[in-house]
Amino acid sequence: MDIQEVILKILRDEEASAEYSQLKEWKEETSENLKLYQEINKIVEEGNNLSDYKEFNVESGYARFKKQISKSPYSKVGILVMVLLLLGGALYILSHHSKHDEPQKPQSYIAENIVEEVNLNDGSTITLNEGARLSELSDFSTIRNVSLIGEAFFDIAPDKEKPFRIILNEEIYVEVLGTSFNIINNESNLEVVVESGLVELHFNGRAISLTKGYAAKKEKGSIVKYKKSADNYLSWKTQKLVYKNTPITDVLEDISKHFDIKLNISDAIYKSKCNLSSTFQTHNLDQILNELTKLVSLSFSKQDDGSYAIKDIQCE
Repeated sequence: MDIQEVILKILRDEEASAEYSQLKEWKEETSENLKLYQEINKIVEEGNNLSDYKEFNVESGYARFKKQISKSPYSKVGILVMVLLLLGGALYILSHHSKHDEPQKPQSYIAENIVEEVNLNDGSTITLNEGARLSELSDFSTIRNVSLIGEAFFDIAPDKEKPFRIILNEEIYVEVLGTSFNIINNESNLEVVVESGLVELHFNGRAISLTKGYAAKKEKGSIVKYKKSADNYLSWKTQKLVYKNTPITDVLEDISKHFDIKLNISDAIYKSKCNLSSTFQTHNLDQILNELTKLVSLSFSKQDDGSYAIKDIQCE
């Protein structure tokens, strides 16, 4: 029996049931073999605790040790011990890799008082608006399912074999292969706006396809698809408000939504025909309103309840 080849076949992880039997017979042949086998087991256990392996190749390691031993007076028993040292390293590598290759447990992410970016393990990036909550519903090994409460922008990594699904409630979900889009899902509003690619909104057993520039929202128990104008629906993410010949009332409604604050707009402003072309890039509401007083001569005042009264306007 060539005990070296028996061990090597076991190391190769081949069909080695016969070799295991041969190893058992060899172990029982003599007390010396049994003692060596016990020492080998100890070596393997120590090998399992090694922590400095970065790369391991059983074949090349075995060949290297065999070449070295052939030039020395060591016996086959010495070769066996060294081969089993390799086995200890191999077992460590296998256990180390299996630990790190285990699927990660599903996580939940909450953006408390800031906009927060989340990088998922499939390469997708999700930007959560303040107060939004994203929960993974799978480990992404076979399916990619999440749920969302609040507002978030999704940039999904393509994977034709594993569609990405966002559960919004018991009857509505969004499914994509790889695209970018914005979702609002709260008690008062449900809206999906596509930035790129194709998005399917599933509702009551039917699917609505949305492409770039299109959106869908829930109104009176139904889903309505519409063409989304080039407004500032992503201003919460970009922190920028851009206007090109935009009616002043639309500007003020955007500002109200962006800062989540009530603006009490006077009838005079609603009746005006003022349009605005400008870009605002600031976190300060008062600064924007001060800029508007210069551009369209409106006036504003802060009320006791935290809202703002907007009145008086003049267009050139």
